[in-house]
Amino acid sequence: MNKSKLNEKHRLCGSFKGGASLKIHTPPELLTVFKRGRYRFRVAENGETEANVERGELRYVDEQGNLAKVKKGKQINFVKRRKESRTFIK
Repeated sequence: MNKSKLNEKHRLCGSFKGGASLKIHTPPELLTVFKRGRYRFRVAENGETEANVERGELRYVDEQGNLAKVKKGKQINFVKRRKESRTFIK
């Protein structure tokens, strides 16, 4: 990801009170934080999104419509291409 062209505008909603989650809307994907932890999100001008989970758990719906999890120590990249998004996990 070209770090010089990051979009600093992020739309966040939700809280952890009462078991609620935090939803993060990015151009290619809706990401949901389910556990307290430490996360880093980067969104480039072209819509490419990088999410790092240092601690905690992040969830999203994958290309097959299944709920997918990203656990601590993992990074995931979402690349927006035309009408579809592609996902890469490190």
